Amino acid sequence: MNFIILGTLLSLLLSGAPVTARAELYWFDPALGGINCNGECETMAAGHQVSEWYGRALACPKQVPIGAVFVIRGSRWGLADGEWRCLDRGGAVVMRDDGVMVLDLLVREPIWRDELEVEIRLP
Repeated sequence: MNFIILGTLLSLLLSGAPVTARAELYWFDPALGGINCNGECETMAAGHQVSEWYGRALACPKQVPIGAVFVIRGSRWGLADGEWRCLDRGGAVVMRDDGVMVLDLLVREPIWRDELEVEIRLP
């Protein structure tokens, strides 16, 4: 697996090469309002209904194309393990200066902050 460098993420994804990145996992639930959504809270940036994607969608940094798939393995207690599709963005969902990307998982129950390696691929 290749470890990403901020400026090369998109070119690696487009090449079809396997991409591994460090990510810090957070969670959001638009039904809670407040910091969990801006404005209308029923539809994600990709146009999908929030209610249909709990446990399968996440918000990812703008450097990753909408629709990209994140494979998470080894999360704390296995709560986030599986495939997640990037269908949303968020103000705090960024690529940090240290190269770690912040991911917000769409779930109804909190997922504790967890930093680990994730695989990213285009659909």
